[in-house]
Formats: sequence, structure tokens, C-alpha cells
Amino acid sequence: LLGLPFVWTVLVVIQSLPWVIAIDLVSLIVRRRRGAEVAARVRAFGIVSALAMFAVYTPVRVLVEHGDVRLREHRVTAASPAGAPPFRIAFLADIQQDDHTDATRAHEIYELVNAQRPDLILSGGDWINSGPDHIESSAATSAHLHSRLGTFSVRGDHEHFAYRDLDRSVTEVERSLARHGVAMLDNEVRWFEHAGKRIGVLFLNHNYIHRTDRETARKLIDSIAHADYSIVVTHQLDAEIAALAGNIDLVLAGHTHGGQVNPVVGITHMNLARLETPYVDGRYQLGSTTIIVTAGVGYSIIPIRYASPGSLEIIDLAL
Repeated sequence: LLGLPFVWTVLVVIQSLPWVIAIDLVSLIVRRRRGAEVAARVRAFGIVSALAMFAVYTPVRVLVEHGDVRLREHRVTAASPAGAPPFRIAFLADIQQDDHTDATRAHEIYELVNAQRPDLILSGGDWINSGPDHIESSAATSAHLHSRLGTFSVRGDHEHFAYRDLDRSVTEVERSLARHGVAMLDNEVRWFEHAGKRIGVLFLNHNYIHRTDRETARKLIDSIAHADYSIVVTHQLDAEIAALAGNIDLVLAGHTHGGQVNPVVGITHMNLARLETPYVDGRYQLGSTTIIVTAGVGYSIIPIRYASPGSLEIIDLAL
């Protein structure tokens, strides 16, 4: 953060502003009771203290949490579990490989995933950040992911950002991933079996560049509603898609980065991703549907996370 003075300054000023307003109100009270000179000293001391507090706290928090990735374990249960060993899914998203999250860092993350011995690896997309330089590198690094049934992904926003030609971008990313054993799917369904049960997984193409329309999404979701267990994987999850998924057992999404940069407003951090979706980070329950949103690993726009450590999701499905 110290290498990004503009970002640091903006964060300090924004976080200090509510405190400055409160200090101004206090100084008005002091002015009436103790006079203008004392009020001016109180105001000056308060404003300098607020600025100094955030000038120290903000970069320290960023540095302390730098590189943190939470490994979160979730147990979900089918309506009538048969008591078989659980079906283990590893879910990751938003690696966004670039100069800041390079191949070495991505490989470390994938080894952490492999150590959990998943049956299946699912991804919410955003394997690259932007530009063509990391397309092949990110695909080659993804080959280090290992599971019994393979790795499957949806398209993210950033798969479209390698070139000005959005179609060329996503096509090159998909082809590179496919050469290295990762299937990136576009509104397609895949079926898996475990302990005699059929698991239907829909890979829904829903991101800033492509919004699957409501009717198409409904038909795709209905196509797996009869599965013993149904899963929707999407890059972005908004309230409309969540409502359509009412007959689905599990929804997996990424995109939000857990807010990535969550400034203090008053005395608590505000998750800015809530401006876009109610499903920002972690596990939610919407009726009978479990929703899990990962905070991802990489960065978007600026190479820092503030009060928003990354995450990987390990899901044990009891069928």
C-alpha cells in the first residue's frame, strides 16, 4: 500500500471523514461552553488524531493480511443421506494470475487444494487478470490441480479482458485451459455419480460481459432439478439468479473478492461488494438452497486486499 500513495491517501481521507464530522460537532459544543480558542485546539487535535490513526492502521492491516487465504470447510447434506463417505468438492475462483499473483503463487494455492484430496474441483472463473501475457502461463499452472473427476470452470469477467476483441480473449483462454485439462463451460451441464447418486452441475455463464437471460437460466436450472443433488456454478450471483435457483441444492459463486478493499466507516469495516449483491462472502441459506461465495485469491484493479483475505472452499457433500 505504501507503493500506492494515491490509494493510501484516498482510503485515509474517506475513513477519517465520519470522524471529522463527529469532531466538528463536538467542537461546536466545546465552543459554546469553553470558547473558540479551546474549541479550535480540540478540533485540530481530533482531526490530526483521526488522520494519524488511519494512516497507520490501514497499511498495517494490509501488510498483516497480505497473502492470507482462508481454507473454509463446509458440510452440506442431501435431503435423504445414505451414509456413504462424503463427496468432496474444492471450489476456487478469481486467481487472476498476473504479475502480482504469479505462477509460483498460483501453484502454492493449487497445492493447498490438492492436499485436501477433492473428488472434484470447480471454479468460478477469472483465471487471468488482463492482457494476453498470462493466458498460457495460467493454463499451464492450472494443470497442477488434481482430483479424481477433474477440474471444471465457468467463464469469469476477466477471461474477456486479454484483448479488445472479447470473443478472441475468452476463446484463447478456453483453448489454453482445455490443453491443460481444465474444461471451461458455457451454459452447460455435467453429470457425476457418487454412492449410486447422480449429481447434476450447471455451469451458468453469468458475468459483466454476458448475462444469461432469465428464461434461458430457468430452463438450464430446471434441467438438473431432478438430480439426486443439484449444483449451480456461476461467476456472479445476483438476487435474480439466486431466486431462480430455489429448486437447486447448492449454488457456488465468486467475483466479489469479499469486497477486496473494505474501508472503515465509523467503527466497522464496510463491505463494498454489498453495493452489488447481497451475497458477498461466505455461506448463506436461501430456503432449502445453500449458497457459498468464495472471496477468491487474486486482485482486481489494484494489487491489495484490505480487510478482505482470500479464501478456498472445501465442501463435503453427504449423499
